[in-house]
Amino acid sequence: MWKNFLNLIFPIKCIICDSYKSQRDVCSDCWGNISFITKPCCFICGISFSYENDEKAICGHCVAKKPAYNKSISILKYDEYSKKIIHKFKYQDNLHLLDYLVSLMNNLGVSIISQADYIVPVPMHKYKLLKRGYNQAALLAMRIAKKNNIKYLPELLIKKKNTLAQADLKKDQRVNNIKNTIVINKKYVNLISEKKILIIDDVITTGATIDECSNIIRKYNPSSILVLSLAKSV
Repeated sequence: MWKNFLNLIFPIKCIICDSYKSQRDVCSDCWGNISFITKPCCFICGISFSYENDEKAICGHCVAKKPAYNKSISILKYDEYSKKIIHKFKYQDNLHLLDYLVSLMNNLGVSIISQADYIVPVPMHKYKLLKRGYNQAALLAMRIAKKNNIKYLPELLIKKKNTLAQADLKKDQRVNNIKNTIVINKKYVNLISEKKILIIDDVITTGATIDECSNIIRKYNPSSILVLSLAKSV
């Protein structure tokens, strides 16, 4: 009764279409337009296949150049609908969306989360962190680690150079933009040897940032590197 009263005084606004016809963060119409990444998909990078395939089938990209990580799962297709949700969370201080986004990642990414010994966020440079006020990947990673009682290493990776935003660059520019900008914190290298490390990010587009993070961690002998993102360009 109390919840219904509050909804009457402060109606819930859909985070995609901004209508007040919703009883939760996303109205039923917009929920129907959200595209989830489902099987069949690449066993390594998680990109969708347009046809039925073996559960452990690998896409042509991963065959041509195997990623430094062992397995990646993304929850949503990065399209006009998921982009609105993520941009409101990432750039417009809508931190009340954190519970909703973590719930999606936690429920649909359980198969990969359950394997992790440590959870690590994609790092943000200190100047960008100061400007934005928070690292969205770190917020997601911290909450997922807490929900699953997994050790959280927020400072394992350090962004040593303030780069241009990857979203503002063309595909062929992103690798050079991120190259040699991330280092490992030597205080923690002994912890990750022979451990399963789960990297958390909000969006994977070309995969350049995740590749850089994975290559750095791979040098210190983890047993496996796992990746979980909220959305992925497909």
